[in-house]
Amino acid sequence: MHISNFIMHLPVDALQHFGSLLIFLAAFLEAVPFVGVFIPGQTIVMLSGFLIKEELLRIFPIMTAAVIGAMISDFLGYVLGRKYGNQFIYKYGRDFFFTKAYFDKIKKIMDKHPGKTIIFGRFNSITRAFAPFLAGSSGIDWGRFIFFNVFGAIIWAGSCIGIGYIFGASYEIASQYIGRFIFFAVAITVILFCAYRFFNRKWHSFQSYHWYILGLNILSLAVFSKIAEDIYRHEWIIKWDIMIRQMISVYWGSIWDEIMIVITIIASPAVIIVLTMLLLIMLVCQKKYYFSVLFSLSLISGGILEVVLKFFIHRLRPTAALLHMAGYSFPSGYVTMATIFCVLLIYVFRNSVQSKVLRLLFVIVNLCLLLLIGFSRVYLGVIWFSDMIAGYALGIFWMTFLLLVLKMLISRLQNSKE
Repeated sequence: MHISNFIMHLPVDALQHFGSLLIFLAAFLEAVPFVGVFIPGQTIVMLSGFLIKEELLRIFPIMTAAVIGAMISDFLGYVLGRKYGNQFIYKYGRDFFFTKAYFDKIKKIMDKHPGKTIIFGRFNSITRAFAPFLAGSSGIDWGRFIFFNVFGAIIWAGSCIGIGYIFGASYEIASQYIGRFIFFAVAITVILFCAYRFFNRKWHSFQSYHWYILGLNILSLAVFSKIAEDIYRHEWIIKWDIMIRQMISVYWGSIWDEIMIVITIIASPAVIIVLTMLLLIMLVCQKKYYFSVLFSLSLISGGILEVVLKFFIHRLRPTAALLHMAGYSFPSGYVTMATIFCVLLIYVFRNSVQSKVLRLLFVIVNLCLLLLIGFSRVYLGVIWFSDMIAGYALGIFWMTFLLLVLKMLISRLQNSKE
């Protein structure tokens, strides 16, 4: 039986009387040099956070037990490392599946970043078991180690218990706290960041400015996920949608109706398709194949993505509108496609304009047109205000995502040829 199931099925009286001792032993044994690799102490400490939430355990004694257990065990590892040092590692390390080369590599990191290694090493099951031993063998003085040991133990115990308190009962508990959409957004963000670091380290795919593109990508994903979650939960964004709609409806019946209809026609799928075809022909003639692929791929896949999301979220359009459209409204397809088109237009042709003034004017005109397209859809009542913001966010997210993916693929192909 898995250790988590065993603890969960213990009698309540046993948990309340021996819970602190159990957490102390879990934190202590997991950090024992070499042996701790095979002890799921961190899992048990996380589980205690969930038991605290269920009021089966109390926070103060559990937190104290986890901190003291981790501190004592790390101090023991430090003393052993200081006394026996590298001789023990080189002689018996292979018996514990740790080679001399691997230990030498870890020791270099320890010598260069002792604080980071001791504190953040706790969060990895392997490094937690022998980082204190290496700290002792590296000759780190007592005072520095004690400071990092205490500080790291508090952070580790608090983080594990906190994670268990929020996420301990599985994904369903996590979704209740941070929401399904935000939960997946966080997961996607972690994957994107790790993939960026991996590919850049392996093939040097990206340049420094790609960090800004990655940041914009993550920010737009966060905005979209937050709006989607608020709509799903019927939270404050719904009130803003209704309030803005009431404010705009006052101007219905004026000259603004015709103006907004003209603007929304400019962003119709038919117009964007025609403009895209013309741009593709021009780019191919100029032998700018990368930009032609980027343009076509972004618009086609972006259109598919927003349709899929509409059917997944299935938010109804406003009932009263100056234009009547069928289907769901979130996210706005018009705004999503217009965002991809206008931002790509800026990205592709930003260096084609020599004059700085004209280049700035080109960017401003595109951005203003993009804002007017979104506002026209809200004004005409075919979408809600939050649908518009989500369309902007989705368009930016997907465009920046494809920019990074294509850059990585091109770098990979170039490196393979070399």
